[in-house]
Amino acid sequence: MSRWSHVQPLKNFNCIVKVEGPSEWKINEQFFSIQGEGHFTGTPSWFIRLQGCAVGCPWCDSKSTWESTGPVIKLGDILRGLPYDARHVVITGGEPFEQNIRRLLTCLWNEGRSVQIETSGCYDVYGPGWITVSPKFFKPLSTQALKAANEIKQVVAHKTDIERMQDEVLPHVNQFVPVYLQPVSNGSRAIKLCIEACKRYGYKLSLQTHKLIGVP
Repeated sequence: MSRWSHVQPLKNFNCIVKVEGPSEWKINEQFFSIQGEGHFTGTPSWFIRLQGCAVGCPWCDSKSTWESTGPVIKLGDILRGLPYDARHVVITGGEPFEQNIRRLLTCLWNEGRSVQIETSGCYDVYGPGWITVSPKFFKPLSTQALKAANEIKQVVAHKTDIERMQDEVLPHVNQFVPVYLQPVSNGSRAIKLCIEACKRYGYKLSLQTHKLIGVP
């Protein structure tokens, strides 16, 4: 049975969390959409896109998040902005773990939301939540993050991306963790590479479905 099978809706806005750390964060945007990538593809999700990323992927479609400055939003305001029906919350960026988000994750979890964190794998990670590691090779990877991953979502532009994942990532990942190959920008050449690798190694294909259906 899925860990999300009996998720309860938010009960109140007075989340008291005994966790050290800040109670406000730099946030680029928040919006309700459909998760278009990886394990939770098709799931209605409330996205909290954090500000700040020192990884700097050249193909990044959220370069506005790179700067570490931005609006600061308090925990209470985040909770009040959450739609009742948004039972799955995706913490993305930027790079979420460049900020201390322990209190945010714990509060969302305790309030009955399922939580997913999308990270580059370049920083140590923590929960509660489902850890989606999308390995980026522009900074050293954290072995701790790879070991903690609930899924690997590898962006693929060239064959070498798959080879580096196999050599540098998978040796540290639990063998039962699903591996998704995601063609960069849904490009036809990258899609072909991913399909071939999925058929050969048993990985799963992850297209950016939200872009195909025209939602953010």
